[in-house]
Parts: sequence; structure tokens; C-alpha cells
Amino acid sequence: MPPGEPVQGSSEGRPPLPFREIVDAATDGVAIIEVVDGADSSPQLLFRHLNPRACELLGLEASALDGVDVDTASPGLARHGILQSAAALRLEVNDRWSMEPGRTLDMRAGTFAGYVALRFRDVTNTERLEESERESRARLEAILASINDAFIVLDRDWRLSYLNEEAARILRRPLSDLWGGAIWDELPFLRDTDFERQLLHASHDSVDITFETRHPIDPDTWLSVRAYPSEVGLTVSLRDVSNDRRVASHAAEMQRATSLGTLAGGIAHDFNNLLMVLQGHTEFLANDLGPGHPSAEHLEAIHAAAARAEDLTGQLLAYSQHQMVLPTRVDLNSVIDASSARLRNRAGESVTVLIDLADAAVTVEVDPRELVQSVAYLVDNACDAMPDGGRLVIRVARVSIPDSAVTVPNLPAGDFGVIELTDSGMGMTTDVRAHAAEPFFTHGRHGDRTGLGLSAADGIAKQAGGWLEIDSEVDVGTVVRIFLPCRDGDDDDDRDRDRDDDDRDDDVEVPASALLEPTSLSSADPPPSSAVDPNRTRSILVVDDNPNLRELIARLLSEQGYRVDTAADGPAAIALATSRSTPFDLLVTDVVMPGLSGFDLAAALVVDEHGPAVLFMSGFTDRARLAQPASFTARDFIAKPFRATEMAQAVERLLAERDARLGPVTP
Repeated sequence: MPPGEPVQGSSEGRPPLPFREIVDAATDGVAIIEVVDGADSSPQLLFRHLNPRACELLGLEASALDGVDVDTASPGLARHGILQSAAALRLEVNDRWSMEPGRTLDMRAGTFAGYVALRFRDVTNTERLEESERESRARLEAILASINDAFIVLDRDWRLSYLNEEAARILRRPLSDLWGGAIWDELPFLRDTDFERQLLHASHDSVDITFETRHPIDPDTWLSVRAYPSEVGLTVSLRDVSNDRRVASHAAEMQRATSLGTLAGGIAHDFNNLLMVLQGHTEFLANDLGPGHPSAEHLEAIHAAAARAEDLTGQLLAYSQHQMVLPTRVDLNSVIDASSARLRNRAGESVTVLIDLADAAVTVEVDPRELVQSVAYLVDNACDAMPDGGRLVIRVARVSIPDSAVTVPNLPAGDFGVIELTDSGMGMTTDVRAHAAEPFFTHGRHGDRTGLGLSAADGIAKQAGGWLEIDSEVDVGTVVRIFLPCRDGDDDDDRDRDRDDDDRDDDVEVPASALLEPTSLSSADPPPSSAVDPNRTRSILVVDDNPNLRELIARLLSEQGYRVDTAADGPAAIALATSRSTPFDLLVTDVVMPGLSGFDLAAALVVDEHGPAVLFMSGFTDRARLAQPASFTARDFIAKPFRATEMAQAVERLLAERDARLGPVTP
């Protein structure tokens, strides 16, 4: 049979097709196919009618199709198989046919009275939109999955229609278990919480809500939540802000600590001046009355109380990190060894103190006086933890901390010198240990102590670039470690490397024993009387903005036989010095003063080698605005409050050194 020729005799007696007018008017393509028995008993499919839209979609002419085999007229449709499936199964079959690139037909086939009715619909644009929507959704899901915030979409029935992996992590449930479930059924722990109340408010009142709340099953976790209504229900974003809150809390604590430190430093400075006046006049009175006077014991009690107050102000200054420090390269072994007798005396007879030094030198840069005082505070704490006596081991070691081992923010890696104090005392609970280094913290077993010891030691360590570490176990004991950066010769910074050769000669490691008491004479110093010309009265200029303290020092030096002038500040001192024909022999100046600092005043008066020797005094410095000159050393400084004998010794030494440098001086 030639292609396109109708099948003969197959339509004889065939009734007319019903609803032909309705079919032809349809906007979808409709084809009516007759199912007849073929020669090989397989059904043969013959076109009987196509409405205009079907002809357009299939690219066929309706007038030439009546009785034509589908396989002949439209091989692609025949190969698709939808007609065969409908005819064989006598069921309605739905499918899509990509008949050519870029064109897709949606088809539905059903049978009736020996016919198959096939409906066509061009869904090319629809499919493109669906594909675009799928791609957009996939991109959106990829974006939501990649960001750190958690997202949840709740439909109007409060079902979880969407959530990302971060949301599942925060909610502590597998993603597959949550998708599609009702939020209150899948996450019952959200019931009767602020989370539920806020979401209901956002949904019922159609308002955006932003709030922070604790995680219902993890109190250590804080969530920032934003809920806002949408057409599909409610969209919720969640963010774990626990670390942000910890950082903010730490910053607030640091701010409070800084404010408290500034206050403590200022109070300590004022108290130091008062103590200087109190101790000075007590010493004058004791000298006037003599040792056998009935009031001598009262003066001794005043002196002891002043000494205790001096120790307290020292702790306040150490905590505030506003004390004058004179960092020097020293060996920790030498520092601890030189102060071992003092530390043992501080511990008392009931505590056995063992010293374990490192095998090799452990060089750090620190003010040795402050470091020994820090260790003394820790000895006090250890002894308080052993009221019935015990054992205290003070150990010096060198440790290396690699980058991978640094777990605390802002702590460096590298080589560190460590002073470790291990006691056999009662130990601390976790809560007590967490607050142990806070100022004024005490838990009732320290007697009359202020609770500043650990915080003072911590402040001294931080000022030297290190830190304090505490390990403790109840009924076992406590270990406190002071970490200080090692300062070996190969680790000098660029400033050190750029010094002149003469300056390098002066940059030597000073024995710790010579620095622990810088205001007293060491055995290596020549006796002052051998260098000072006894026939000439030395002139001294005393500068301090505190009038009581200024007059006290002036009286002290006058009684030592010096000619003393005083000034209340830097400009007055400069005016007094320039009015003289010869320079003062010695300038004794406070470091922190209104206007010119003591360092600036010294720079103005000491213009050549004939200028005065300088003795700086201080009990408090604001390091943020006060820079120490490079030549400033421990031998140029006396810490407030000081004893009259300490001042006298320091003055004699500096005058003797000046005379030895300038040679014989004419009276």
C-alpha cells in the first residue's frame, strides 16, 4: 500500500465521530485514532480525525489523514508509544514528547469504543519556566546551604517546608527527619519558650520580629532569631551568637578591668604620697625621741602599719600595670636564687620551700624587683592554702610552645621562661579558680589579705609580655605558672641590631642580685664618702608637685648637709636652674607631674656632661602618654614610698659617680 493511502474497507459501517464540532473548536490539539486488528494480530493505529490545532502541532494536513496509519504519517508519534500503551492497557496515559529540540508537547491518551483520543498541548514555554524555576531553586538552596546562618520556612500549617543544614545543626536534629514535619511535633522542646511566643506574635500580627534567646536544650548557646511573615507562611533565620556574646562580655570585662586599674593606680599614687609623708615624719620623730623613749613602740606600730599599706599600694599598682618598671635582661635562675632566702622567710617555718632551678640560663626581659614581688605574692597565696603547713616547690624552666598548641586568643607561640609554684594545699574548685585572678576576690581563708595577690602577679606578668596560668584540684594542691617571653641574644629586635657599637657594649645582661634592691649600695660600689669632696656643699634641686612630699624630701636632704632648693613643677625648676651661674649637682624629680614630666625636665637641664646627676622618683606612671628615655636605668630611680636611708644612699652614690666622672671640683 503506497504511503499515505487510506486503509481500504476498515471504516465501512463506521459511525460518525461524536462531538466533532467541539473537538475542532478546542485550543489544545486533539487526534482521534482508530484501533484495528492488524495482519499479524497486533493492533494497527489509524488517524481518523485531527482538529486544526493537532494538525498545526504535528505538521500534518487533515484532508489527507483519514485512515492513514499513524506510523506512516507521524513516525515520531508512533515511536513514542503513548498510543500503543493506551490501546493495550485501556487506561488513560500521560506523558511528554520532546518532538524536536526546543519543543515539548504534553500528551494525554485515553480509549473509548475502539478509538484512542489523544490530547496535545505545547508546554515548551511552561517547561522552560519550570526548568528556570528548578534552577533558581537549586541556586537558592545552594546559597542558603553555603552561608553560616540557618534558614527555616514554615508554611501556614506550621510545617517545615524548607530548612538548610545549618538550621538542622542548630536544632540538633538530622535534616531528613525535619523536612515536611510540623515544627511543634518535630521540635517539642520549643513549646512554651520565648521562641514559640515570638514566632506566634510574628505570624498572628504580621510583623517582623528580631530577638535573642537561649537555646532551649543547650543553655550555653545563644541564638539571634529573625522571623518575618511571607506569602507562604513564616520565614525564620537563626544565628549562633554565643561567641559574639562571649567576646562582648570579655570586652566589657576588659573595659571594667581597665577602668578599675586606672582607679586603683590613681588611688595607689595618692596613697604612696601620703605614706611617704607618714613614714618620713615617723622616722624624724623616732630619731628625735631615741630608741628608749616610751613612745618608741607606738612609732614602731605606725611604721609596721605603713609598711603593710605600702605592700597594698604595691599590689594595686601591679594590678593596674601603672607602676614604674625597669625591664632588664636577667636569668630567671639568678633572680629566684638571689631571692630564695626572702621567699623562704615569707613562707614561714611551717612550709618547706624547695627551689628547683633550670639546667641552663633562662633569659627574659623583666623588672626583677617586680618579678620577685610577684613571686612573693604567690608564696603568700600558697601559704594561705596550707594553714597547717606543707610543701612548696618553686621551679624554673624553659618551654617551647608551637603555633599549633596555642588555643587561647592573643597568646603567642615561642620560647618562654616559666616560674612554677606548686603547693600541697587544699586546692580550688572550678568556680573559685575561674575568679582567682580577679582583683579583691577572696573566699574567706586569706585572713586579713585583700585578695589582690594573684591579680597583682597577673598584672606584673602581663606588663612583661607574659601571662599567668592556674591549675588546681581540691584536696590535691595548686600550680601557678608565670610565663615570660625568652629574650636570647639571637632574638634581638631591629632596634637592638641598629644600635651603635658603644651602645651594644652597654646592653649586657645584668646580674639579678644587683637589681633586686636598686636603691641600696651593692658591694661593688665604692663608698660614697671616698669620692665626695668633704669641703664642698652639694646643691640639689627637688621637684615634686606634692608640697608635703617636696618639703619632706628637702628636710631629709638638708639634714644630710646638702643645700636644697625646691620647685613645684617643670617650668619653675627650669627658671630656678637658669638663674644660677653653675648647674645643680643633682636633680631629684618626680616622674609624673602636670605640664613637663620628670623625663622632659631632665632632658632640658642635662644638656652636657657638666649637667646635674638625676634621680627620678615615682610610684605611678601612665605608660600610654609617658615614654621612658633609652638611657633610663634602675640606678637612676627610686620607687615611692621609700625610706630616708634609701634616699640618702641613692643621692650619695649619684653624686660620687658625678664627681668621679668630672674629676676634682673647686668648692
